[in-house]
Amino acid sequence: MRSLSSIFPALTLISCLSACGGGSGGGDSPGASSSVVSSVTSSSSSMSSATSTSQSSSSQSSVDQFVEVRSLLQTEYESERLNGLTGMTLIIFNDRDEKIFEQNVGSFSADQTVAIASASKWVSGTILLSLVGKNQISFDDTTGGILGWTKNSNVNLKQLLSFTSGMDNEHICIYSDLFTFEECVALISVSNPLALPGTRYDYGGTHLAVAGRMAEVATGKSWKTILNEELLIPLSLDLSINYYAQPLNANGSQNPMIAGGMRISMNQYAKILQLIYHKGLWISGDQPVQLIPADLFDEQAKMPYPNVMIGNMPPSAPNDFRYGLSAWLECATPAEGCHKMSSPGAFGFTPWIDRENGYYAILGMEYESAQGFGFRAEQKLQLLIEEAL
Repeated sequence: MRSLSSIFPALTLISCLSACGGGSGGGDSPGASSSVVSSVTSSSSSMSSATSTSQSSSSQSSVDQFVEVRSLLQTEYESERLNGLTGMTLIIFNDRDEKIFEQNVGSFSADQTVAIASASKWVSGTILLSLVGKNQISFDDTTGGILGWTKNSNVNLKQLLSFTSGMDNEHICIYSDLFTFEECVALISVSNPLALPGTRYDYGGTHLAVAGRMAEVATGKSWKTILNEELLIPLSLDLSINYYAQPLNANGSQNPMIAGGMRISMNQYAKILQLIYHKGLWISGDQPVQLIPADLFDEQAKMPYPNVMIGNMPPSAPNDFRYGLSAWLECATPAEGCHKMSSPGAFGFTPWIDRENGYYAILGMEYESAQGFGFRAEQKLQLLIEEAL
């Protein structure tokens, strides 16, 4: 491995992608068997009157159940245009995986491939759950046991997924295209911890970098191969989807930022969100397939160490939000589990699911000055979507 001193003089500080609260094509529905539903729900009525010539007349009226959602989407877009937002899109699916709403404002589309920053975390966590479900790695496996670490050696996979590893939450190497993934994680291994494992929560990208490297060593495969085999191929997604150290420029695929480096379109991401919403059950065609055990998604929806001290939190996250296994828990009972979860990214790309109200959605954009805009807009939109449904 190259020495740290030979590389760091050339390394410049890159703005945090994975720690902020943040095209390839797609269809109208993430499931192949789903029917396409118009974003406008219409009702028609006819009025008839009898005359001497038996003539009748009718009129039709349309009612848009999402009129308030549309209005808010336009308002939010207008509020950010002066700050550089060029466009955004909202798509909503019901629990039958039918696209029931889609609206673009400005210049953006659901087929546009973009850097999604921290929305990558949910995908990466789901990939790791898939490996756990296949017994290729376990929640109890440690950095010492799999990676041979002697420092920070008793950190386990569940602590990494829940961001309670106790390690420095943001190592600069995860943003650099000057390292390989193996080299970056080796540097993380000798960093000084912030706390004992399982005692402190710190939002950041380091945890999933280590978890991803553990997956590589445990399987003997690269992260890209794992991505292909666990998600892209089973869900019939575009195999060009990938992770990068610098996703805005698609640079550094040899050092994939597991917590924030994915590039993908909304319609492609929606298929992954469908899998998460249905707890690992892939519904496509006549024969649904349980790709990942459902109980692992119950684990994902819980805060595994509810008594930890809360350390670093993104400024945009509400103070009462807590974290599960690679996703935000949006409820008052995180230790018992949440029906509503999300994974907002630094550039505004914000996916969420709401199993209680029966839908999942993505607010898509690539907005470098978002600073929590996606997270804030999601909270406002949720209320109106629930009313509409």
